[in-house]
Amino acid sequence: MSAKDHTDKRLALNSQDDYPTGTASFEGDTGVDKIVLYHDNAKADARRIVACWNACKGISTAQLENEQPSADLFLTALRAVRQREDLLEALQGLLNALPSATTHPAIKAARAAIASATKG
Repeated sequence: MSAKDHTDKRLALNSQDDYPTGTASFEGDTGVDKIVLYHDNAKADARRIVACWNACKGISTAQLENEQPSADLFLTALRAVRQREDLLEALQGLLNALPSATTHPAIKAARAAIASATKG
């Protein structure tokens, strides 16, 4: 398996499906890959799976299987991932609004931080 142990795409509910089931697929997919549940609580369970999948972005499967990090650490990590994404987006937007020729040390440091955060 590759360095990633699962797809990093977000899941989305397929609320317009005519199925009496709970269905979800990866955002941007053509709908070929689906999670389909067939039971009494299928729609509610599909909704929960989508919420959990998307909430666990940035946490490895091994950590989840080993119940690590603990609930408190898990929530802290989740908040940190979301804050990182928000801050990175804000910093990129700010730098995009500035002239590209700006050579102030703080601007150079911000560009280096973005490069470090977005590499590989």
